[in-house]
Amino acid sequence: MVRIKQTTERRKPLGINHRLVYKSSIPSRIKTYTKGTEDDLVLPISPLKISALPPTSRPIKKIRRYRPGSLALKEIRRYQRSTALLIGKLAFQRLVREITQNFAPGLRFQPLALLALQEAAESYAVGLFDDVNLCAIHAKRVTIMARDLQLALRIRGDRLS
Repeated sequence: MVRIKQTTERRKPLGINHRLVYKSSIPSRIKTYTKGTEDDLVLPISPLKISALPPTSRPIKKIRRYRPGSLALKEIRRYQRSTALLIGKLAFQRLVREITQNFAPGLRFQPLALLALQEAAESYAVGLFDDVNLCAIHAKRVTIMARDLQLALRIRGDRLS
């Protein structure tokens, strides 16, 4: 007797179909986007409207779907490779100015001083999160929690307040 593996079919979610159609193949009554040239635009089409399209020789592209977690790992590798600053310069500058207003209003900063402050702050934060990650791994977890941060700060001897 032959055994056959029984599997359930995966159903596609309702709503927008994950396929793309070139704009030139869409009839004028469906067109909604008119900027740019006709040939290079690609629009997402719902499954209900695909049946209304005329037959075309152009292929329908599928959107690339990554497995869960692979894009996160890709992003981690990208940030580990780069040496660029992670916090926006203007956002950090506003934060520094807001904090220093409490101590001495009207202070002025040289651009290199702000850059040095930002480098030091990001270096501290990255090192702290390395320690937090080690605490989570030590607890046999991969997700960092607030208690990991508290433990890392306590081991380091740092105080937040």
